[in-house]
Amino acid sequence: MSHPSDFYSSLGGKSNIRCLLLEPGSGNEPLVGHLVVRPIDSGPPYDALSYTWGDPEKTESILCNDAVRIGVTANLGKALHRVRLPSEVRHVWVDQVCINQNDIRERNAQVMIMGQIYQSARAVLVYLGGSAEDGVDAAALVKLVNEAIDEEEASTKVAYFNLPRRSSPGSIFADLRWKAFDKALRSPWFRRLWIVQEVGLGADVKCLFGESEIDWILFCRAYHFRYMVNSEDRPDFISEGLLNSAGGWLMEGPRPKSEFAPDWRKVSKQADFSFLPFLIEVNGHATSDPRDHIYAMYGHPLARVDGSFIMEPDYSLTKEETYVNFARAWATKTKDLRLLSFVEHDSTSVVDSFSSWVPRWDIPRKTQVMSTNLHKNFLHQAGGTSSPVFEVVDELLIVNGIMFDKISKCSEVMETERTSEQAILQLWRYMVSDRSEASSDQVRYFDDKAYMTPKPNPIGTFALTITAGRRGNEFVGRDGNAYVLELMDKTAMSATADRAILKEHSKGGSSVIFKRLLARYSKGRTLFYTEGGLAGLGPAVVQPGDICCILLGVENPYILRKTGDRSIYTSQGGYDFDRLEYFATNIGC
Repeated sequence: MSHPSDFYSSLGGKSNIRCLLLEPGSGNEPLVGHLVVRPIDSGPPYDALSYTWGDPEKTESILCNDAVRIGVTANLGKALHRVRLPSEVRHVWVDQVCINQNDIRERNAQVMIMGQIYQSARAVLVYLGGSAEDGVDAAALVKLVNEAIDEEEASTKVAYFNLPRRSSPGSIFADLRWKAFDKALRSPWFRRLWIVQEVGLGADVKCLFGESEIDWILFCRAYHFRYMVNSEDRPDFISEGLLNSAGGWLMEGPRPKSEFAPDWRKVSKQADFSFLPFLIEVNGHATSDPRDHIYAMYGHPLARVDGSFIMEPDYSLTKEETYVNFARAWATKTKDLRLLSFVEHDSTSVVDSFSSWVPRWDIPRKTQVMSTNLHKNFLHQAGGTSSPVFEVVDELLIVNGIMFDKISKCSEVMETERTSEQAILQLWRYMVSDRSEASSDQVRYFDDKAYMTPKPNPIGTFALTITAGRRGNEFVGRDGNAYVLELMDKTAMSATADRAILKEHSKGGSSVIFKRLLARYSKGRTLFYTEGGLAGLGPAVVQPGDICCILLGVENPYILRKTGDRSIYTSQGGYDFDRLEYFATNIGC
């Protein structure tokens, strides 16, 4: 690709963009267009293109302003040929051409308004490639499925996303045209990070597959109806992060546009969410620039604190500088150290020079985040309810805390069914079956006060430990009690608990369902034991000698690894005392 720097004139105002006036043509006729500078919110309507760049080594060009050929990737060339009209000019915004890719300042400024660009477009055109035949089949199938959805909604008075699963999904799911639909889903577009805000903010989104045009919402409804209502099996080429990304921007069906407006918090049911969970949901998606794991989500209103971006985009910084600056800005502006819950280490990262308290957004997360920032049904309040006391000096986070115990031993990492079963059975014996206090008046499975009673409920405490403090509800409780009965059978624990009570509380429950829930929180983690007799669910890299710590004002307990210390003579409040400061690596929670 080539972008002649001297060709691009200044954009002028901060809310100005370039628009490509794509000249009419057909077939393989060369691409021709004119670039014009204009404000986002005035001028002729324009369409914004959502696509994948593709192989940067495979290129073609577009003749711009009758003077300069701008190189574009081959896939963008195909997309421009697809959206070009046969007899009239089409106003198109496409990042690869409309942003001077050689001008870092311009890239910084345009990223800040990227969400507005897609939100202001007349339509967002999603280029999925595909053959003409597959496009016809997929479009016809989507139409058929949506007619079936409308009929079922009308007869049942139940919205399609609340329809129950069925063991016999019906003849519509034997339709051979699902093969064409699946080909659309296999487009690399679905793995691209930037699509989250491009589609989430678009007022009218159209999928261009083959020569057909399919409404995005109807496409989502067809997907949802097949894979999330009528089938247990989701296709493995669609990631879980995409399904859940950005609070339902993608694949969750139509959402009120008010949820993406600047006053989103006032109207959204998720108004207490923060920006961080959205970064986690999509961090497995592809982007050519690791800095975009932050910047690609800047279109969401949660990317702003008090009306300003958490950190302004700056492509002159390295990836490491970007992540550290973002973490520093987040902690300083929000006073929210739940940021630490989003750190996940492996055997390499835990010993390298990168700041251990800073999340690495470009590395796909392997374990569930343990934070009420994501899940309000966690019982986490280790550091109390006051605001955390901390400061950030350069790349160092200094925070007040209390060290209360030390790791003495750990289980194997729970990666497989075998290692998980062995680790959990060992914990069961340690916390329940080998303890005489596990009497019949303490067998109720899920008790939110299990940790707080004078005589803790061993089974309840065990349950909260293996699910990282997940609150109970009727559904989880039934399944959990069924699982407890299974553990009792495996450890021959019939004499130490009243099985009749557990059977009563497990009616309608399934140990298999609970194991799925358990795997969600435990997979990739280890069960550890402390010198003080405690047990917990921790990161894979935990090892004996690591320190258990409570950070004041932070909900989760953390595990730190001591890297040094120093004694400081301090005078405060009329008293002189020595304060011991520890330097530590944040292992995680």
